[in-house]
Amino acid sequence: AVVSRHQASELVKFTQADLVSRYGDKTGNWIYHIARGRDSDPVKHRAMVKQSACSKNFPQGIKKADELKKWLTGLSEELEERLAFELSDNRRVATQFTVGVRLKSAGSTSVQMPLTSSSSDVIMS
Repeated sequence: AVVSRHQASELVKFTQADLVSRYGDKTGNWIYHIARGRDSDPVKHRAMVKQSACSKNFPQGIKKADELKKWLTGLSEELEERLAFELSDNRRVATQFTVGVRLKSAGSTSVQMPLTSSSSDVIMS
């Protein structure tokens, strides 16, 4: 039998033996039960995330510098708020900053630098 990977719900049509034969005992049994909505793993408390992030996609692109500045200002202000929350609630201070850009015509790139302040003015500069 061919296992389709389009939707998890399609896995219900396979027997446990089929899945174990194809994926091995541990994974096959796990897939069989998960496809039927059964998971015996206990719920685990989520640890603190390691990153604070904010992003914005522009499907139509940005054509004017003032429009770009408006969005970058908004993103830097949002990041400032998130970093302030991390400091007040989790007593953590960000030390690095990464900016990524994806261009339709040129692919994507990113640059990472030290974060010397969580001020949106500093982030923007």
